[in-house]
Amino acid sequence: CALGADKPDQAWQLVCALQPLLRHTNYASPALDLLRGATDAARAAGDLRGEATCLMGTALALRQHRRNAEARELLEQALEISRGLGDQSAEAYQLAELGSVAVGEERFLEAYDCIRRALTLVEALSDGVLRAALRNNLGLVCREIGRNAESFEHLSQALAGYRDAG
Repeated sequence: CALGADKPDQAWQLVCALQPLLRHTNYASPALDLLRGATDAARAAGDLRGEATCLMGTALALRQHRRNAEARELLEQALEISRGLGDQSAEAYQLAELGSVAVGEERFLEAYDCIRRALTLVEALSDGVLRAALRNNLGLVCREIGRNAESFEHLSQALAGYRDAG
């Protein structure tokens, strides 16, 4: 079995490669066990970047099942690792996901803060598609907290960003 203790580096990578399939199945029941096993394998391999990736994947699955408190905890662990590694790209995605968790809990000011911080990181990375997605999400959050002019600005910039990206 790929999740065997003899090849932990391959085990976590295999499960991460299966993420699109797991997402397509709405993270059916075996997905959480696979993702948790992958996290354990990344830890056994001593691969911090892999651990953060697996924590993020597990958080996505938990959020899909509306287990937001658990998802939040794993995202915060992943963020701590990514910050320690200086991996701003991973940090941006993790902050964006943390913002999505906050939206799901109707904690819109927290969501605003997370998405805004993610957007700041993405601006430095020049990732146009992610920047457009974050502006879209920020626009929706701004609408929820009554910042209508700011919402319009973010949504307009998101549309322009998606057009530029093709």
